Amino acid sequence: MKRTHLPLNALRVFDAAARHLSFTRAADELAVTPAAVGQQIRALEDVLGVVLFRRTSKGLELTPEGEAGLDPLREGFLRFEESVAAMQAGQSSDRYTIAVPREFYAEWLAPRLARFQAGTPGVQYIPTSMPISPRPISTSRSGWPTGRAT
Repeated sequence: MKRTHLPLNALRVFDAAARHLSFTRAADELAVTPAAVGQQIRALEDVLGVVLFRRTSKGLELTPEGEAGLDPLREGFLRFEESVAAMQAGQSSDRYTIAVPREFYAEWLAPRLARFQAGTPGVQYIPTSMPISPRPISTSRSGWPTGRAT
């Protein structure tokens, strides 16, 4: 089965326009111009080969083709959101990985990090070793690294 590149942004615009039945309100929601919404809808209609909206004296109306695809599209967006949430589940704002050379960690960072951690319970810092810098890193008078090699 050949996989096609889905026009995800245009599909998102279609969803907003279908929800509001208005390019102007969809544009407000998406922070774009109504003309940009119209362009995205026209491009999507070209890709799909169907007309999605009908303009009437009362405003916009979904065509049967537009209606047929709307619920599956919204289910798909929900699945995307669930997928992203699942990927982020292991992420925690209270876990940080710090990549530093071993010597720098042992001589400078470890004692400071221990004091900092004492004041931030629940936050976890995971040091990982990096290759050693060819030159030592200089520090300012306050003891903070300047980021310059000496």
